Amino acid sequence: MSVLNSELAKNIHPHHLGSAGYGPKVEKWRAEAEVARQAGVPYKYENFDERVEHWFRAREVKDKERGQLVIYDARTEVATEAIKALAQKKMQGEFKPRQEVDELSVALGNKEHPSRMRGVSSKPGLKHGFP
Repeated sequence: MSVLNSELAKNIHPHHLGSAGYGPKVEKWRAEAEVARQAGVPYKYENFDERVEHWFRAREVKDKERGQLVIYDARTEVATEAIKALAQKKMQGEFKPRQEVDELSVALGNKEHPSRMRGVSSKPGLKHGFP
């Protein structure tokens, strides 16, 4: 089990969030999405699940020349295209995600950690994840 989990823990698509991780950024991203919706501006992550949106946002870096968010790593760019293709199939009804088999796990080609709850930090404890 330890060897299996060690293999699953290797991250070839690292995020650019710093040591604070997703926590502080999620509220900022939600606020940006709400501002875009209220302004009538199309939000580029509108058709994605929140988990997929956060994965994309965490790997984007602001390009100083163009002034927009881009993904520099070629492997991560290939993964984002695969995720977008699966999200399109999901909207058309050709792909039906279920628990551990969602757009991210299929496109990235890796399984989720067994006996782990995704989308919830381990810091609050089990009572937070299983009320």
